[in-house]
Amino acid sequence: MVKYEDGRLKPIKHVVYLDPGNVIDEELVKEQVMGGTAIGISLALYEAYRYDEDGNLLTLSLGDYGLPTAMDIPEIEVHLVPSPSPVTPLGVKGIGEVPVGVAAAAVTSAVEDILRRRGIKARIDRVPIDPSLLA
Repeated sequence: MVKYEDGRLKPIKHVVYLDPGNVIDEELVKEQVMGGTAIGISLALYEAYRYDEDGNLLTLSLGDYGLPTAMDIPEIEVHLVPSPSPVTPLGVKGIGEVPVGVAAAAVTSAVEDILRRRGIKARIDRVPIDPSLLA
């Protein structure tokens, strides 16, 4: 869920359901999912390479790049719904990068919902999302 206030998009809560196959270490899997989800949220709202009109890179430091602080990342609730993989010896599945793209897409969809409620029909096709879309 994302809200818009004070000219900023602010994620408030992110709920994840994931099928990791057979779970060997539940806490480790949940932490991996939380980390990937935080990266996806960051990509959707904060991180960007910026260039001037001549193509010169303007993001020369991490401060320019737009990394979020811990206050910018919302509560992340993880629910594991395991079903064993029939093709791996232990029935496990990969989870490493799954949350990154899924989280970015979920945040993008949430912002599109905010726009729709404001009567603005827009399809967001790049990240990070420009908050001026909501102005």
